[in-house]
Amino acid sequence: MKKTIVLIGYPGAGKTTLAKAFIEKHPGFILHDVYEYIKQYRNDDGALRDENLAIKAYEQMYADLEKMDNDLILELGTNYPEANAKKLKTLAENINITVFLCLLSTKECYQRVKDSGQLFEEEALKRRLERVFPEEHEGFFEKSGLPYHYLQMGQSMDDQIKTVEKMINE
Repeated sequence: MKKTIVLIGYPGAGKTTLAKAFIEKHPGFILHDVYEYIKQYRNDDGALRDENLAIKAYEQMYADLEKMDNDLILELGTNYPEANAKKLKTLAENINITVFLCLLSTKECYQRVKDSGQLFEEEALKRRLERVFPEEHEGFFEKSGLPYHYLQMGQSMDDQIKTVEKMINE
């Protein structure tokens, strides 16, 4: 059964950095990032054109994920926690899914995004960092019955990778 590691967290938490470092050690995994689906629906300033288009992007991403035979790292932000929990629970019937809630302070996430030069409209970034995370996600995952783990993104990359390796091999 293929393995899918799901990384959920704020922009700037280090999800992409972790995914790339993990794939370097485990080249059988590939990165599947919701941003690749959503970016086509963004304005030049990074703001989303329409919420319905974002939902369409998520639906397409999950449809593509179901067709893939590779081991995956699925990178999600903090949007749509209820819909993501339900969809991941359904997918877990056929895929070995391990969910990680990637924790880092909003202050540090904000600074990382600013330092990286990522294109984010200032107000959109602030709104994302004001979302209730991880509490909202915890509730929906508990309701769905899909287990999840915490990943402290402030620890060293080696420690992050070891934590992920340990959890996916249990």
